[in-house]
Amino acid sequence: MSQKQALKPVLVHHISIQASPETVYQYLTQADLLERWFPKKARTEPTVGGELHYEFLHSGAQHNIEGRYLELVPHQKVVYSWQQPLEKGRQWANLTVTFRLEAQGSGTDLYLEESGFRDDAAHLEFQGERTQGWSFFFTNLKSVLEEGADHRD
Repeated sequence: MSQKQALKPVLVHHISIQASPETVYQYLTQADLLERWFPKKARTEPTVGGELHYEFLHSGAQHNIEGRYLELVPHQKVVYSWQQPLEKGRQWANLTVTFRLEAQGSGTDLYLEESGFRDDAAHLEFQGERTQGWSFFFTNLKSVLEEGADHRD
């Protein structure tokens, strides 16, 4: 891999949620709970090697993401790979998402790392979009768990 094509540093997000790690873990792995805050539709097989399929609606267009669970530590960690098309399907982003959950009193500190971005224009633009997306969805997860309010359209 050339220096120009080297992987970029990971995206990192953090949020504190007033819900137990057990509850947050369920909302990261169970299809019906994921659909309350993240994708419009989800299918998950939360076992190592199991598949995940997410369907998002954004600006009237459907976006499908597929991946596989790489590591699951109940109430502590969820790691999966996923693919998403860039530039209208001409190029694919192959990313790895890691969620870490840490108990903090009666709540949970949730950390996200997303890696696999390349140092090219399509990936840099996509990384910027992902930053905005994760910020929104982390805030939405917090809202769903603490207030019961989903802020997606």
